[in-house]
Amino acid sequence: MAALAAELPAAWQPTDSPTGLAQADLQGMTDGDLAALAVWHAGVAGSNDGIPWWPWAVRRLTPDARLQMASDPEVAVAWETREQQRVRVSVEYFVDGYGHVQGNVGDPEPFHLWPEQRQVLVEFERCLRVWVLKARQLGLTWLALHFGFHLQAFHPDTPRARILALSKTGEDASKLLARVRRINMLLPPYLRHVEHVSTRSSKTEFRLEGRGHMVSLMSTPAAARSETATLAIVDEAAFIRNGQAGETIAALGPTLGALGRLFGISSGNGDPDTPGDGQAFAERYVRARSGQQDPDRPDVRVAAVFLPTSVHPDRDDAFYDGIRDDFDSAEDLLREYPETEDQALAGRTGDKVFSVSGVSAAERLGRAYDRMLQEGKLGLPMDDTGEGAAVHGGIDWGLGMSFLLHVWPLESGGVYVPPDCCIASVNGEPGELAQEFFTQFRGLRARLNGDGGKLWLGEGRYDAAGGQSMRTFATAARQPNHLPLWRPDQIPGRGGHRPIFVGVPFGGDMGVKSGKGYKQETVGYLRRLFQRAADGKTAQIIAISPQGEGNQTLLRQLRGLEFKDPSQGRINKVDDHGPDALIAGVAPIAKRWRQAVDSKASA
Repeated sequence: MAALAAELPAAWQPTDSPTGLAQADLQGMTDGDLAALAVWHAGVAGSNDGIPWWPWAVRRLTPDARLQMASDPEVAVAWETREQQRVRVSVEYFVDGYGHVQGNVGDPEPFHLWPEQRQVLVEFERCLRVWVLKARQLGLTWLALHFGFHLQAFHPDTPRARILALSKTGEDASKLLARVRRINMLLPPYLRHVEHVSTRSSKTEFRLEGRGHMVSLMSTPAAARSETATLAIVDEAAFIRNGQAGETIAALGPTLGALGRLFGISSGNGDPDTPGDGQAFAERYVRARSGQQDPDRPDVRVAAVFLPTSVHPDRDDAFYDGIRDDFDSAEDLLREYPETEDQALAGRTGDKVFSVSGVSAAERLGRAYDRMLQEGKLGLPMDDTGEGAAVHGGIDWGLGMSFLLHVWPLESGGVYVPPDCCIASVNGEPGELAQEFFTQFRGLRARLNGDGGKLWLGEGRYDAAGGQSMRTFATAARQPNHLPLWRPDQIPGRGGHRPIFVGVPFGGDMGVKSGKGYKQETVGYLRRLFQRAADGKTAQIIAISPQGEGNQTLLRQLRGLEFKDPSQGRINKVDDHGPDALIAGVAPIAKRWRQAVDSKASA
């Protein structure tokens, strides 16, 4: 026996061999048993570029079960017949028992399904539309390709299945097709199919003798408008180039017909509100996550699944330490390897003024504050001037758009933009906008019920560059019907209500140790608030209600605002009026915060 054991393939010799047998499993077997086992193993191996490869369905068999089949052909045939039937009726059995995954380097490994992958497989079977948002390298593309191959090769109801695989480039599409060919080649002979002669040299098609076929193309609307498909797999759906994702996905509707399936799989590349290549995928994922139907096919069942980095059993602190230097920022790392949906949908942050995950967190907090406001659980604002419960105006006058909002100071320096408290106006006249501004404030007072009379307008803070428009606004603000809304004047001898307007010189020196101007210092302060919101802090955060068209405009502009020169803190002057109004409203708070920091540092 020892002599024959030494002649076994080298791969059999280590403790963990590709067959699943260890050297100790061979002890006590006769030379005849070993020879029979070698022949049987050769007959149930897939072909890994000419090297035998054994699936998990073989590796998990006990030595006695293998020896019985090796010694009795009838038992072996009965087992193979039973395996064929199990594979036909269960895609999960096929993937777990005969599937594989393979990295860019190294040999293929059996597809041991994690619980999270099994759940995705359940959704693949249950729903006709499945949107999967994921961290990188979690095997989801492999899983979708195995599902598609099962329809193409085994499923009893789809003998002529047509699988359409779309990827972001033609090269990636060819790689998807190569993966499917390998799925077939690594199967044992009793499951392996013969490829039709017509596609054996094709880089875009893979057809099986007597069964279905797959077409793999670059993601474009034209590729999506093809023959009727049983399943469309859109790989890296958030990275379809040139903003064609929405049209490509919509074009798949007629292609899939009444019963065709669509799996959109991708890591994140931006949120639903920010224009870009990733917007269409994010919109559909978020819509499905909230239980809404697919607008392209409102009659089908949809599902959304998020898989964070931590579902991978081998991802620990050492993993993150090994890849951290590959990314420009912690946010970019978390976008590729996220733990939350906000991180996954943040988009690239290198040139963003405010992190998309931070803005999303501020919106989420805004909803929470809205509920407290509605339920009477939100206390009066902590006026940053220390003179009473007051909200302040943030105002930016512009040629293309003027923007006005209300800033509600929170404890420990944070701020809240309440619901329906933003005005985004194209070519609006300042006097008319003043009327709308005060109407919004009266609405905010009404939300406080019995405490509404305790809420005042504090200061009207504006970008000092808009002085002429502000004078018109101030004239309207001093009308008798508006004066009672302003905070009672605290200056001795004045009495009554007196509007206070504060011009914020964006380019001017803030007069603190940082040496930065008002705008640059305030942007830095707001970035801190957004980051603390994203980190789950409860103090010194920013919350922005999503209620109201103007509020939505503010959130969209904050997400899209980019640096023109990050090293100098210079910001692109494009679609920035909402952020500038917020900067004006928060600038005095930022100055006091910086003074407190400097004072503490010098103490």
